[in-house]
Amino acid sequence: MEHLKKNIGLYLVGLLSLAIIFDDPNDDYGIGVWIFAILLVMFMIPPFSFKDRFIDLLFRFYSWLFQVPLGWLKKAPRWFQISFAIAIIILFEEFIFKPLGYTVYPWRIDFSL
Repeated sequence: MEHLKKNIGLYLVGLLSLAIIFDDPNDDYGIGVWIFAILLVMFMIPPFSFKDRFIDLLFRFYSWLFQVPLGWLKKAPRWFQISFAIAIIILFEEFIFKPLGYTVYPWRIDFSL
């Protein structure tokens, strides 16, 4: 059972590959459905787990990027921590959310239906 838990993705890709090989070319759907299924298996299921590898890479990048400011911010006074958090919220709003058409400010939200 442990072997199956670790390598279930390999078996699923093998079964999907057999489905591609023996697929009837007169079907209503194309080969893209099978390829999408293989990519989905490779993205989500061990031993491939590309999603976990990508998230781990992203986490290590952000922890490397923010290790100095966060370490320094923990030692800063409380008033500076609060003002820094407010400044980050404003920067995200103005430079990321506003160009995309989103907002976190309640006075900019359109509550009308």
